[in-house]
Amino acid sequence: MKYAQFGDRYLIRLMKGEEIVEALAGFAQEKKIRAAAVSGIGAVRNIVLGYFDPETREYLREEFPESFELAGMNGNLSLLDGKPTLHLHAVLADRSHRARAGHLFSARVSVTVEVTLVPFSGTVERKWEEEIGLNLLQLP
Repeated sequence: MKYAQFGDRYLIRLMKGEEIVEALAGFAQEKKIRAAAVSGIGAVRNIVLGYFDPETREYLREEFPESFELAGMNGNLSLLDGKPTLHLHAVLADRSHRARAGHLFSARVSVTVEVTLVPFSGTVERKWEEEIGLNLLQLP
């Protein structure tokens, strides 16, 4: 990973082989970032996407081992049990320009991934909400 800081914002370049979610959570831990907006583009492989089924309250996961363009990744960073956690969604494009999208559980950088991370002042936490079946943002 390489990064540059511009004011309170970061431009991050993830390197080939890095796992996106793990690398960004580690970066946030190191920089003591407790809430942020996250966006990115690049090229990835070994992806795990999910779809949250509200009926079963479970994620349906699908693995994609091949390489894809990361056409868009958006989400946020907050704290869960005191540790940085990322909630990311991604749109992937294959070589025929067909798209797949969903909750991004994991992806490995195949060429490069460029991330913009915009920290917020303060802390945002997630807590389990039984009615929904997810750890949701706790906002005033």
